[in-house]
Amino acid sequence: MKPNWRSPWVALVALILLAFALRMYHLGASSLNGDEAFTIRYWADSPSVVLSHLAWVEPHPFGAFFGFWAWKSLVGDSEFAMRMLPVLINIIGVPALYAFARRLLYSTRVALIAAFLWAINPNLIWHSQDVRNYALWSGLSILSLWLLLRASDRSRPLRRIDWILYVISVTLGLYVFFLEAFVVIVHGLYVAWFRRKALRAWLLAIVVVGVLLIPWVGQVWALAHSYGGTGPRADFGVLFEQFLPALLFGEAARSPLATLFDAFVVGVFILHLAAVQTFYPGRAQKVLLLLLSVPTALLFIAATRLNVFRPRYLIAITPAILLPLANTAAILGRGLKRYYPMPLRSTLLIGLALLGPFALQTADALSHYYASPHNATDWRGLGIYLRANVKHDDLVIMTASDPSTGSTDPAFEYYYRGPAPIIPLPHPDYPMQSTVDQALATHQSVWLIPVGAQTESIDQALLVNGMLIGEQQAGSFKPRQYRSKTIKPSEIDAPLNLSIGGGLLTGYSLLGEQRVGSTLTVLLFWQRPPTENLKTFVHLIGSPKADGSPVWAQNDHVPSAPGRDVYPISLTAVIAGSYTLEIGLYGATTGQRSTVIDAGSGKVLGDSYTLTSITISP
Repeated sequence: MKPNWRSPWVALVALILLAFALRMYHLGASSLNGDEAFTIRYWADSPSVVLSHLAWVEPHPFGAFFGFWAWKSLVGDSEFAMRMLPVLINIIGVPALYAFARRLLYSTRVALIAAFLWAINPNLIWHSQDVRNYALWSGLSILSLWLLLRASDRSRPLRRIDWILYVISVTLGLYVFFLEAFVVIVHGLYVAWFRRKALRAWLLAIVVVGVLLIPWVGQVWALAHSYGGTGPRADFGVLFEQFLPALLFGEAARSPLATLFDAFVVGVFILHLAAVQTFYPGRAQKVLLLLLSVPTALLFIAATRLNVFRPRYLIAITPAILLPLANTAAILGRGLKRYYPMPLRSTLLIGLALLGPFALQTADALSHYYASPHNATDWRGLGIYLRANVKHDDLVIMTASDPSTGSTDPAFEYYYRGPAPIIPLPHPDYPMQSTVDQALATHQSVWLIPVGAQTESIDQALLVNGMLIGEQQAGSFKPRQYRSKTIKPSEIDAPLNLSIGGGLLTGYSLLGEQRVGSTLTVLLFWQRPPTENLKTFVHLIGSPKADGSPVWAQNDHVPSAPGRDVYPISLTAVIAGSYTLEIGLYGATTGQRSTVIDAGSGKVLGDSYTLTSITISP
């Protein structure tokens, strides 16, 4: 038998694969943001640790903590592995929305279009690539809605398994996100309004759910006395300015033109939402309006008392926004003239005016997300740099994101876990100047990760008794390396005894990675300063370049002598290969080189001295 490629089931499988592909694309491209790192480090900690404190102050249910902990225990804590859980759960929304729309609107065409819109929705894709519980909640929420319609269907005999599946789904949804309770209220209104014969069965199911939620209720009670929210308060205008565009296209900022386009899309959508109701069966119209309005109204009321007015807290109403679009697309696909008289065509034209901009906005949002995933700070690049450059006898100062507590972004310690110890500054328990002075005195190098306005005060404290060795781009950061003004004997990697231009050079050290694109820092240690008006040169010598010069990179300046003299050598324009490092002095005005003499034997070594040979890696 030949397969029926026009079967809706084939189309549905294709949509599931499309949703999976869109959510997997660039899944591990960006670093974790702070919230994601917090999830992996603290939510996914062992249940005993979570129950000891976090669960009673962090406004998310036990299921979110234990779900990520179980997943982390199974697959590990890499960015890619942890983001897979939201991906897989959110994909459930594709078949669930298809089944929900088909049962509600009696149209396979509309159901498939709705499933397609779920698959490509930029907001759902973004949250599916975010190690938080919003994508999990949206997938489980639409699954519960479909199971409710199925279990309460009057055309089917009452089946215990349908209600058992509904109980499991609702319980999981509530344990993943507290605000699923708003959607469960919509469940009750639906049953009371349209399926009164199933009211008793639904109430019994809710009683079972209530018993299963006893720990959940205890957590809500504890949080009610400790949590005030971290978002804005209720603002009616924001519902149209931010919430609707966010649920359609995501919360991340895009181009100014796209933002202006949002206003047009929202305006047309509001007209469309009113007009398109004409083409719904009466029950479907009311169900979607309930799903759209009840959670929104309840969140608005809650946000008058708590700081919780964020679009992501309404992600579960996404089906009520996508289904009118799907219905309009299906109607337009059949043709206006054939099916509808003139008075109704104008309402469809409103939908047509919406679908074009909607498609363009969706494409813009997706291209923005994939070009700059999460807009995340490049913590991964910073971690790679620190692991390559920081030694065990160094110390890292991470600028505190909250000076009152000394807390830092959770992503930092996810990507950098040693070998050098970390201290946050400013910190209420660490006096700034004495802490910095002790760090310089007891560690070879002190690395400062500059973040925000607090950096300047730390930098000033470091410069009192220390000196800046250099800074280099590492991801989206520029870590700064400091050392004490007092030179430690351990700093000198290679002792020398050279007399040059009247100065005495006692040694050198090389810092940094020897690879293309990085910065190699040469430290020269002068016991006696050279004669004035002389410059030191440090040259990277290799095979002749296209212009015939063997000098691939250099740094020339008047030596900071006596003491430590810093020469950063940029390897950006260097190709991989073997090189030598050559030093010497020359007159700033004459250009004449000074003679290099072995101070121990008095032997003349020439007008330059080769420090060492190095290999620059790609």
